[in-house]
Amino acid sequence: MAIDFNADLGEGYGNDATLMPFLDSCSIACGGHYGNAKSIETALDMAWTHEVKVGAHPSYPDPLHFGRQSMSIPLKAFQAAIEKQLDLFFNGLEKKSMRCHHIKAHGALYSDLLSSQELAGIYLETLSNYPCTLLYTMPHSGFMKAAHAYSFKVFSEGFLDRGYNAQGNLIARSSKNAQLEKTSDIVEQLIDLVVKKHIPYQNSQGETAYIPTQIDTVCLHSDHPQAVERAKAIRKAISKI
Repeated sequence: MAIDFNADLGEGYGNDATLMPFLDSCSIACGGHYGNAKSIETALDMAWTHEVKVGAHPSYPDPLHFGRQSMSIPLKAFQAAIEKQLDLFFNGLEKKSMRCHHIKAHGALYSDLLSSQELAGIYLETLSNYPCTLLYTMPHSGFMKAAHAYSFKVFSEGFLDRGYNAQGNLIARSSKNAQLEKTSDIVEQLIDLVVKKHIPYQNSQGETAYIPTQIDTVCLHSDHPQAVERAKAIRKAISKI
């Protein structure tokens, strides 16, 4: 079974080089929540060495909160911020003679695009000016439908180390059960998402329930102290699927 394994990199955690060998693709921070031309160049070099596909990881222009808080920002200013980040990323690609595989929004922007039709429209309009036609996003979302309307291809993304709610969205990081801590639970979620084709969540009775889904790519966050060990276990599990 073909499944893409991705992580968000170039975010300053210092483990990119050790994570890269286990990945199929990565999303590289491009200056909104973290990053600059140098960090992008470094991440691109590592990806080239390990034959990992690369994508842009734009965010709200909010390094103070690492792009994890929603922002009220005029749409023109928002568009300019996304353009600035993508220009930085694509300039880096051009210097390395590399190609963009995908674009994936970061943090609060990723979530807000799922619920705001207006924000999604200006975001997709901006992305349509760049030579990359594949987006990563949540399955069953209005954003996915909007992306198809703009002629983008879409990979449905599943998160291996995050908890889901009854709507099939991620539980807020500040909430209980937002993050999976045991590697065995993360591997089990991989099987749920990819093999069993459903999203697990806790219902109102505290029981595990499921939402049918189809996942194309799975993500592991790189900001955990055991991220590399987790990635190794995930790669081993994928090899057996």
